[in-house]
Amino acid sequence: MIKNLSEIRECTSDIDWDEFKKNSIHSSVYMTSSFLNCLSIELKKVFYILDGKTVASAVINTNPYYMFPYQGVSICEFQDSLNSQITKSFKVLSDFLNLLSIKYKKLIFSLSYNLSDLRPFQWINYNEDLKGRFKINLNYTAIISSKEYCSFNEYLYKIRTVRRQEWNKCKKNNFFIESSNKEELFIDIYSSMFANKSISLDNDHINRVKNILSDAIKNNYGDLTFCYDENGNVHSTNLILYYKTNAYYQFGATYPEYRSSGATSFLLLENIKKFFEKGYSNFDMVGINSPNRGDFKLSFNALPIPYFDVEGEFIFD
Repeated sequence: MIKNLSEIRECTSDIDWDEFKKNSIHSSVYMTSSFLNCLSIELKKVFYILDGKTVASAVINTNPYYMFPYQGVSICEFQDSLNSQITKSFKVLSDFLNLLSIKYKKLIFSLSYNLSDLRPFQWINYNEDLKGRFKINLNYTAIISSKEYCSFNEYLYKIRTVRRQEWNKCKKNNFFIESSNKEELFIDIYSSMFANKSISLDNDHINRVKNILSDAIKNNYGDLTFCYDENGNVHSTNLILYYKTNAYYQFGATYPEYRSSGATSFLLLENIKKFFEKGYSNFDMVGINSPNRGDFKLSFNALPIPYFDVEGEFIFD
């Protein structure tokens, strides 16, 4: 019997990395080379090669401070029956994790919500706890699916009443939105919002946000928008990221003095309207893991979707 030849190989080509991601349902904007590079931290992109074919990939990043949702493991799609797909994906992920756990002492992944079979993570060193196991943590995001609605107008009348009232209020008062690259204005609004909560943002945090803004605008996968009243006063700002057929609500901020103006809801709804007009499939609220923010995002008729973070520390022989 010929044994399958498998190996972990570090990926040094952004083109090869992004090409593999295009064909995996576990990929996201946070796994693209452009986004990973803009974080300006040490991380590794690795492929799992089986019989000369790339069948899986992972981002090796042991710093949870720089971990983003769905920034973990992705598997290629197998063109087989459903049962064969499940079996092959399970085998590939199990073997990949086994190799990773004997190569890296620490592994932290945030998994795509499309990766639902977590048994390979549960079964690493199943009878050898001292060698290290994965801890699995449950998180939630919320998704608006355009397939559920005939149009944006139909969607608008399914959201929480207060959000629709805020939308109508802003339209009546001639609020308008603008897409621009005013990154410093965004940072001012963003910082003011946190300062109002007595949260001081360090330079590292601000620089990370700036890098994401700049890269998204430069490489045309982000839309930075601002909401103004009829007198030209800016109230609120959003950064929406786009990848394949998905939109991601990356950042949102409002000047504290305008929290009750309705601009926060109006601007987000304007961006959801763009999402519908572009013909995209899913608008991802990117997390509903705190009570107040979670309730706000769900009020836009978004469906709660579970995803998992996993972390393991391993001891080599």
